[in-house]
Amino acid sequence: MTSLKLSMMKTGAIAELTILEDIDLNTIAREGAKMIVLYKAPGN
Repeated sequence: MTSLKLSMMKTGAIAELTILEDIDLNTIAREGAKMIVLYKAPGN
């Protein structure tokens, strides 16, 4: 879930995010990189 939130932040869909959980940023970054290529902005 965290990787999805961070991916959406990168696209600008979410401006601010507070994560209240212990996380492994390397794993999240890898998962987010996989998801970001699938994102299509509204209207595209």
